[in-house]
Amino acid sequence: MKNIRLLLVEDDLSDQMIFKRFVKQEELPYDYTVVDSVANAILSLETNIFDIVLLDHNLRDGTGFDVLDILNDDIAVIFITGTGAEDIAVKAIKLGADDYLSKDIEANYLRLLPTIVESSIEAKNIKKELKGYQQELEHLVEERTKKLNTEIKEKIRAQKLLQAEKERIQV
Repeated sequence: MKNIRLLLVEDDLSDQMIFKRFVKQEELPYDYTVVDSVANAILSLETNIFDIVLLDHNLRDGTGFDVLDILNDDIAVIFITGTGAEDIAVKAIKLGADDYLSKDIEANYLRLLPTIVESSIEAKNIKKELKGYQQELEHLVEERTKKLNTEIKEKIRAQKLLQAEKERIQV
């Protein structure tokens, strides 16, 4: 099984350390990069490929929404908010985040992380697969439509020739 390429966008040093310690302690299969700002997140996204992005809402040079705006649909996103900020989490999901986590003082929210990461990536992969099937189906429909149009034109031409031949015979 390949490691999950993860980007953590978190400006709080203690939260970064708690995350790193948790990943190490749980031996999670994450190749992670940690950045502390919107600008560094954008730079990292331009130069690296990630499977998932964990976005803290409050960052020193903006918000997680600023990063969410530039992400493509292929990357799973988990939005991280403070406790009691469910309205922000709902907004994030409406704008394209796949899930969210609410921080708590004891960092118990991290216990949910492996499950949420896995399910978010799996959901994103299923969406990609469905999109591929949809594109393939659209292509097949387009090809069949072209064939039918050609057949219709040939039938119309044959009917016109037949009609012309009938008229010639009658004359």
